[in-house]
Amino acid sequence: MLALFRVDPSSGRRRKVPVLGRLAVRHAAASAGRARRRLVDDLARLGLSDELVEDAALLLSELVGNAVRFADPLPGNVLVVRWGIVKGRLLLGVTDGGGRGTPQVRDAGPFDTRGRGLAIVEAVSTTWGVKRGRSGVGRSSTVWAALPTRHVERRPLGASTAESASPR
Repeated sequence: MLALFRVDPSSGRRRKVPVLGRLAVRHAAASAGRARRRLVDDLARLGLSDELVEDAALLLSELVGNAVRFADPLPGNVLVVRWGIVKGRLLLGVTDGGGRGTPQVRDAGPFDTRGRGLAIVEAVSTTWGVKRGRSGVGRSSTVWAALPTRHVERRPLGASTAESASPR
């Protein structure tokens, strides 16, 4: 059975977006590997390019890692990870129980061991954003990123693409 996003995370509009994969994972660092393996298997089965699969795996790992580090879990101590293709873009999303602040790119110094996750997401994705709202189980936050399903030139580092999608 094909699951559906209720809201396209990249636009905030209510519309159905086909979901290729949906996975509930524990709110733990090791969950990034589980989600990444499932994503890679699903995308490889579709015959998508190795470059796209690798970029998607990197983005999903960063999104899950940030959710574990900075956000509360959903009830049941889980995160919900989704991916789907719409209008020539691969959309990746991680939904958590929300955090204290809004996810944003941080300036990490050369010797900092943390603080690069969303900078990586911003550099690799064509766009990314945050949708806050309430789910059927309480407050939630979805951080999403998009990649073109065809090869495009990457934009220069430092060119911001973050968007905020308000819940409707």
